[in-house]
Amino acid sequence: MGKRLILVVDDNKINRTLLTRILSHEYRVYGVENGLQALEYLKEYCGEVSAILLDLNMPILNGYEFLEERNKYLPLCNIPIIVQTTHSGLDAEIACLEMGATDFLTKPYSPKVILRRLKNIIMLRENENFITAVQHDSLTNLLNKEGFYVKASKALNENLDTKYLLLCIDIVQFKVINQFAGYQNGDKVLIFVSEILKELFNENALIARFTGDRFQALVPYPIDEQYIDDTIADYKRNPPVDFPLSIQFGIYEIQDRSIPLATMCDWSKMALTPIKGRYKIYFSTFTEDMNKRLQKEQLIVSQMDEAVSQEQFIVYYQPKWDICKNEIIGAEALVRWIHPKYGFMSPGDFIPIFEKNGFISKLDLYVWEEVCRQTREWLDKGFKAIPISVNVSRNDIYSKDLIDNLTALISKYKLDASNIHLEITETAYSQSQEQLTDVVKQLSDNGFVIEMDDFGSGYSSLNMLSEVPVDIIKLDLLFLNKKSADSKNNKSILKLIVNIARELNLDLIAEGVETEDDLESLKEIGCNKAQGYYYAKPMNAKDFEKMLKS
Repeated sequence: MGKRLILVVDDNKINRTLLTRILSHEYRVYGVENGLQALEYLKEYCGEVSAILLDLNMPILNGYEFLEERNKYLPLCNIPIIVQTTHSGLDAEIACLEMGATDFLTKPYSPKVILRRLKNIIMLRENENFITAVQHDSLTNLLNKEGFYVKASKALNENLDTKYLLLCIDIVQFKVINQFAGYQNGDKVLIFVSEILKELFNENALIARFTGDRFQALVPYPIDEQYIDDTIADYKRNPPVDFPLSIQFGIYEIQDRSIPLATMCDWSKMALTPIKGRYKIYFSTFTEDMNKRLQKEQLIVSQMDEAVSQEQFIVYYQPKWDICKNEIIGAEALVRWIHPKYGFMSPGDFIPIFEKNGFISKLDLYVWEEVCRQTREWLDKGFKAIPISVNVSRNDIYSKDLIDNLTALISKYKLDASNIHLEITETAYSQSQEQLTDVVKQLSDNGFVIEMDDFGSGYSSLNMLSEVPVDIIKLDLLFLNKKSADSKNNKSILKLIVNIARELNLDLIAEGVETEDDLESLKEIGCNKAQGYYYAKPMNAKDFEKMLKS
């Protein structure tokens, strides 16, 4: 068995770092800053967490509030919690015990005490007397992940003549059900689905609830998809909540039993990816192409840190053009990964992965510094100062170090904040408006120029302009699709946007300009700044410098 996972909930970064250092020799450690983040993490990974170290005094959701919320979600109640205290008094300890805390840990930390107490409560939880309970999900009474691994491995080893399928079962839009119907009704849905799965598969199948709304099943081959559809349809006539209920199945056909069971479960989960969000498509089987994509993703993740340290990421620059004066007025910085073995790696391959795993923030910081360094070099060579825009991801918006990092770079390279434009996608504005508005205002107050990127690709653009500090709109030329039946209406909308931008004293740049027709359309609506392949593709710093000279 691998190292057990400990969740550390503490808003003090120094405390989290210290506890990680103490525990990491014996445990895997994951840290979060407040109770709300802890709940979100546990709803996804509660089956993997062996114990929780909980601070009491935190912003957003403190330790007491976390314990209260945790008690509403039955699967979390099986995880032992050690509360971190600073001699808060007997009343505080009694209150925590009454709310379900297991033990207490007094600051400053004693490594030996921490490790011994953790070992004790984990051993108690995993005691033989509780094996049955530990291997079952307390809400649905199905197997949990641990129990499933034990029993499924045994079944595969003992029934070599039986061909098996691994199924990953997902409840469509379960998070929406939780959000609008409440977690209690969400639990009713989980119990409801568990009853459906028991009805669908006979006694030779093993069914488990892994985490959240993810179920796994090991079933003999084949399955009758029509029978499954009909059975689910019968159950849906009496749903536990007034909300459309749909279930999708990812299927992995087990061929090689030497492959780790956890890997096969992941592949069955991956099989769901192509049908996520698709209407009335309920079954999808894992393919070799999916496996290749997984291997590529694993390669990217395993080498991303090394790629930064070895400067494999190269900043390219795509000029921004003044249509009337026919001259460069700026550029957008775009990152490219030139791998020493695999060569050019498309941003479409690695950027979504980095956004998902959080590495995008480290990459963004790398790009920002390279742009500042290069800008300083060009200024020292006597080139006219032109602004370079850099991307700010949604992950960056949540970082408390964002403003300090940017202002420190400006100071380090003796630049004006106006030398660096910050591009934030329109979807980021619409998804985290309150926090983003506050952050953007602070950036604007520090002299940075703010660009709303991909304008027109979302749904709240005009409303955002009235509420969020923006200096420049980057217009998405998807609006100018000549093949569109309503292209005339699109041009009318574009003219309206140009007029609104003028009224609000906002600059407007069209991106994605590729043809003479695109250019003429922009001239027609009065948009005088452009970026796209019509003028130049993204290029390295050396080639961009040549363009500046000419």
